[in-house]
Amino acid sequence: MSYIGRNIRKIRSVKNLSQAKFAELFNLARPSVGAYEEGRSEPKIETLIQIAKHFDLSIDLLLTKEITVNQLYHFDLEGTSTLLDKKEEIPATGIPVLEGKDWLNYVLGQRKADFLSRLPKVQVPGVKEEDHLVFSLTENQGGSGAGLKKGDWLICKKKALNELEEGKLVVLFHSRKAYVLRFTAIVQGQLKLSLWENPGEHIVLEETGLEECWEVRKRITNDLAEPHLLDRRVLKLEEQMEQLLKGLN
Repeated sequence: MSYIGRNIRKIRSVKNLSQAKFAELFNLARPSVGAYEEGRSEPKIETLIQIAKHFDLSIDLLLTKEITVNQLYHFDLEGTSTLLDKKEEIPATGIPVLEGKDWLNYVLGQRKADFLSRLPKVQVPGVKEEDHLVFSLTENQGGSGAGLKKGDWLICKKKALNELEEGKLVVLFHSRKAYVLRFTAIVQGQLKLSLWENPGEHIVLEETGLEECWEVRKRITNDLAEPHLLDRRVLKLEEQMEQLLKGLN
């Protein structure tokens, strides 16, 4: 069984490409992209080669496995547990990845530089390594819509309190606890924040208990939405028109 249709859909979702834009990249008709994704046909070998080259992937991967977000961004997290045990094998450069189980250990640690040096690291395109951390979520936050999901990566930059902007998502360490909230304001020594899924519900924390603040710069998720119902209807209409035109010829 070929995974090419499923992988094209995931590539489009992660790279924020419509079917029309994807088709334009490889000189295809838009209905062809829909046919690939639904398993009704597969691209020619020339097209496969173009897709593989464009996204820096192997043809074997496109055809035989379901691509992950990490592979699309060329992150390498294989062997994470081994890396934690073998310090000499950990990459010297990159952004440390802080799993949920390690959040508390990090904030309680006195020698944080040593602690971070033992974590696996990733290279994130377009993000400088200095003063950045990747926080990996261990549970869902929010409803079934655009909430943060278990396994999401929050790529964060360390910020001073006076550098925070209203409405920004932040990871806060406060009184030996971790919070993922939206920053609202500082009023009379108190931090006012709101929940991701409910901006109208506020949480207040005393400024004196704040230990560290990280502003979320990027979010990477494996939770990819299905194509919009309207897209399906448009594709169906295009297919019917195509068949109608064939019948007239």
